[in-house]
Amino acid sequence: MSKIIAHEINPNAYYTTEEAAELLKIPVRTFQLMIARKEVKGVKMGRRWRFLGWDLLDLAGRNKRKRRATLEAWTDRAKQKQETDKSLRASIVERCREIQAAILAERSGRLLPDSGELLNQLREGRDDELSNMH
Repeated sequence: MSKIIAHEINPNAYYTTEEAAELLKIPVRTFQLMIARKEVKGVKMGRRWRFLGWDLLDLAGRNKRKRRATLEAWTDRAKQKQETDKSLRASIVERCREIQAAILAERSGRLLPDSGELLNQLREGRDDELSNMH
């Protein structure tokens, strides 16, 4: 519902369901559902509904406030998620640095052993397994 509505709707006039939906720029079926859910005030004249312009303007204002509140809630949630993600990334990076420092301390400043040392460790492990089998 746009700002144009206030200029198009006469507050003191009565409108049919179809006219009200058109003025509010929503489908007639949506407006009928709003009537059924009692979201809009109206007067039933015989089998037909009539809606006072003031009530349509009030509805437009409520919907605008509702949309604004929803948008603000989504924005707040997005900011919270972004902050949580940032915090999580920072803690993961910090933990990786701690692990790297521990490995460097254990291996005399080298992250990985040289290939000869690695082969010797594998051979020792295999020899230990074979001796445990006997």
